Amino acid sequence: MAKFVESYTYEGLQGKSWSSVKERVQAFKAALNEAGAKNVVILEGGLGDDMGTITMQATFESAAEWGAWVDTMANNKVWDAKMDEWQKDPRVMPKRAASYLVIE
Repeated sequence: MAKFVESYTYEGLQGKSWSSVKERVQAFKAALNEAGAKNVVILEGGLGDDMGTITMQATFESAAEWGAWVDTMANNKVWDAKMDEWQKDPRVMPKRAASYLVIE
């Protein structure tokens, strides 16, 4: 059966430390897990406090499971409140997004 993966790549904003960027992405991961996402993985590329990139991937057992999760997120007031809070202290800039099927 094919799994569905949603992937986002972020870069830190200029003037923000790498540790504060990683802290924000960890908060994203926690919030996504609270909202029902499963198998959220963070991949980090960068040395020390150098501004590299962070890729966050959430894997779903099927496209139908992903679609149900997207519907849940569309009406999630907790997620909306967190996004409002994070926009007051921006640390990351989304650079790329991709969704794809993994066929095993």
